[in-house]
Amino acid sequence: MNNWLIVKNAFSLHAGYSLRALKNKFKLMMLMSQNRAELQSFLGRMSKALGDGGVEKLGVDCVGVVQWPYISKNWGAHDRLEVLASHYEVVTKNCPQLLLFGRNERLVLADLSEFAADCSLVLDRPIWFMREGEVVLNLFQDDLRIASLAFTLASQQGEIRMFIGAVQGIHKGIESERSLNIYRDLTKTFEGLRPRSFLIEAIKHIAIKLGVARIYAVGDEYRHHRHPYFGAHKAQELASNYDVIWQEHGATPSDRADFFEIPMAPSNKPLETIAAKKRAMYRRRYELLSETFQKIDRVLQGSHAAPAAVRVEAPDNRTALEIPAVINHNEI
Repeated sequence: MNNWLIVKNAFSLHAGYSLRALKNKFKLMMLMSQNRAELQSFLGRMSKALGDGGVEKLGVDCVGVVQWPYISKNWGAHDRLEVLASHYEVVTKNCPQLLLFGRNERLVLADLSEFAADCSLVLDRPIWFMREGEVVLNLFQDDLRIASLAFTLASQQGEIRMFIGAVQGIHKGIESERSLNIYRDLTKTFEGLRPRSFLIEAIKHIAIKLGVARIYAVGDEYRHHRHPYFGAHKAQELASNYDVIWQEHGATPSDRADFFEIPMAPSNKPLETIAAKKRAMYRRRYELLSETFQKIDRVLQGSHAAPAAVRVEAPDNRTALEIPAVINHNEI
C-alpha cells in the first residue's frame, strides 16, 4: 500500500470533526512526523511480510500505535511498531494459519461440543481488543464469549515471545447470576478447571506448538488502559486485578518491570500426589485437555499434516475458518 494512502486513511481513526477529533488528528499527524523513520521501517516490514494487498486487508488501524498505547502503557511508539511488525513476520513465517486479516475473521481451533455443549475454542481479532493483542483466543458457548486472552507474538533476542495484553470474561451485558451459573457449569464440565484456567492451559500449549520461549503477561499497573491517552477515569473503571490472575496460574515477576512471566509447563500434578478421592476427576481433566490439544494440533499443523482450513462466509458477512465441520458464531 502506498505510504501516503496509509497516512491519509489513518486520519479516519479519529472520526468526525469535533474539537476532540481535530485535536487527535493533529496529534497523530505530529507523532507520524516525529516517528517518520520508524513508521517507514514498520510499513516496509509489514509490506514485506504480508504484501501490499495483505497490509491493505489488515486495515490502517495498525498505524494508530504511533499514538495510542499497545499492550503495556510503558511501551513507546518505537516499541509498539517493533512488536507489531515482528508479530506478522513471525506468524507468516512460522504459522500462517494464525494470519487473520479482517476484524471479523476467525479460526476455530477446537470444537468442544463432545465435552461441553455448544462450546469451542476460537481465534479472532475483534476491534475492541486492538490495543491489547493481534490475536484473541476465546472460549465460546454458542455466540457468547466466556473467556478471552489477547496476545501478540514477537521475535526478540533470538527467541519467539508471547505478550498477553488482556484477559476477559463474560461481558457486563449478561446478568451476573447467569454469568456465575455459566462459569459454575463449565467448571464442573471441565473437571474442576475454571474456564479462564482452561484457556490459559490452551494458550500455553499453543505457545509451545509455535516454538515460543517465554510467555509475558502484562502487569495490572501497566495495562494499556492506564496510559494517559485514556485519562484517569478509565483506569478507575478497571475491576479485575491482572496481577492476581497471573499469580494464580504460577506467574512470577519477570525481567521486564511491566510483565509477569507465565510458566510454559502444563499445570499437571502427578496423579500419585493427588488425594485418592479426587484422582479420577484429575485423570478425566487431563484426558479432556489432551484431546483438546490434539484438536488444536490438527489445525496448527495445516496442510502438511491435516486438511487445509476451509474459509466460509458466516452470518452477517462474517468470515469463519474451520476444520473440519462448519460452526458459525453470530458474534455480538
